[in-house]
Parts: sequence; structure tokens; C-alpha cells
Amino acid sequence: MKVEAFLKGMQGALLFLVSIGMILVLPMNTSAEEIDPRSLESRSHLLGDLGGLRSTMESRGIVPEVHYFSTAMGALGGGVDQGGAYKGNFKVGLDANLETLFGLPGARVFLSAFTHHGQSLSRRSLGDSLGNRKDDVANSTHLFEFGYEQHLFQDHLSIKIGQIAVSSDFFGSVSGFFLHDSFNWQPNGQSGAPSGPDSALGARISA
Repeated sequence: MKVEAFLKGMQGALLFLVSIGMILVLPMNTSAEEIDPRSLESRSHLLGDLGGLRSTMESRGIVPEVHYFSTAMGALGGGVDQGGAYKGNFKVGLDANLETLFGLPGARVFLSAFTHHGQSLSRRSLGDSLGNRKDDVANSTHLFEFGYEQHLFQDHLSIKIGQIAVSSDFFGSVSGFFLHDSFNWQPNGQSGAPSGPDSALGARISA
């Protein structure tokens, strides 16, 4: 059932991106791009320009985002048990430049969603309360961020509102991601601040 839920989440997210891409591309005469495996080292994106889809969307102010990141972990000693675990996260999103789309200077809309799957090493072997990683969360598919950002006074002031996470603007120590969440600036469940993969309704002003 967990695998089925994960696959449905991925299918829905990909269908969403493809649908928007097709709407943007169909009116245009875009030649197909041949994907050459030998060019992988020089590409800025794994799948290249996707037959002109990516460049067409970006020229109209829409930047798609698709990420998959995962970790294989193991507890070799201590804790409550020894063993391994695999945790994976699939993220999909869109960033829309409203100045390019509608002529609104300095404005953008952002949207992203997560699908988490796999096992928790903390629950399975460690028995710690913080969670050994920031993404050590229950398997689920959920909205991450959805909001509006406005840049003013030649980018000297920025206002963001919506469903947001503070980790999008302020991150912490990289060691917290690779070693343990207790090394991070805000471990899970401690301060209650909306930090990825969690978010909350709010506003952020940057100057």
C-alpha cells in the first residue's frame, strides 16, 4: 500500500508538470531534442531541454523543479537495535515569474510538494527523539510551499506570504543533514518553527 501511494503521488505530480508544459508548448513549433548520453557531464539538468519544453517554459517565466534525493543508512552499534534503512524523497514544484507572465515587476508565485517514502532509522534502530535526519518524517504526500513574493525598491526589500518554510531562506549547518539532526540549527520537534519538510501559513520580510 505504501508503494502504491508513493507511485500515485509521483504520477500525479508528473502529470501536473506535463500538463502545464503541454499547454505552454503546443502553440509553438519546437523541434525535438536528441538526448545524447555522452553529454551528461556537461548538462546543467539531467534530462537536458526535454525537446524544447524546459526552455519554452522558462522563456515564459515558468521554471519547473523536480528533485529526488535519498539516503541509505545503517546503525552498526548502540541504539536499540542494529540494522539499515532507506529513506527517499521526491519533490516537484513550479516557480512563476509574474513580471514575464503578466508584466508585474518583481513578483513571483511558487509552488512545491513532497512525497516521502522508506523507513526511519531512528524509529527502527536508534530510539532517538529528534530524528537522525531532517527528512526523517512519516511517509506521506503533501503540499510544501505555496505563496507569493514581491521584490521592491530594486530588490532592497522582499515580502513573502503564503504557506512557507523558514528553511527556504535560512538553512543551518550542513553537518546536521549528513550526521544527525541534533547538529542542525532547529532540530525536528524542538522550537516548532516551520522548517522543511514542514511549512506553515506566514509572512517573511527581508531588507
